[in-house]
Amino acid sequence: MQGRVVIQSESGNLQVIDALVKELQSCVQISEEDVFKTRLVLSEAIQNAITHGNHNDPEKTVIIDYSYDLTKEELSFCISDQGPGFDLSSVLDPTLPDNVGREGGRGVYFLKRFTDGLSYCNEAKAIRFSLKIPSQA
Repeated sequence: MQGRVVIQSESGNLQVIDALVKELQSCVQISEEDVFKTRLVLSEAIQNAITHGNHNDPEKTVIIDYSYDLTKEELSFCISDQGPGFDLSSVLDPTLPDNVGREGGRGVYFLKRFTDGLSYCNEAKAIRFSLKIPSQA
């Protein structure tokens, strides 16, 4: 299974996540925990691309490339936006006491916490991550 979805930078387009998860579930039986984790990381990555990358500009797009490798039992995503990119070192750790009440950093934290193989590319205009998703069959 693999594909590409292109959406306009509007939060209402996050419904694409449900369609992607349903497509995954049509190919392989996965646990409810993995469904939750997949929805969470996709939501954070896409929302970050819309909000921080494209600044909610509906004229800009977010590209979602995905694939599932049945042999490796691994779901991979690349989320790209048209923003200027960002410096990862500037993202605050939301778990530190000084940052708990501040806005920002939670999406990156969730991505680091719940994915396998997180990386940034294209001058931090794209994020790649994978999730180990063993079949429940």
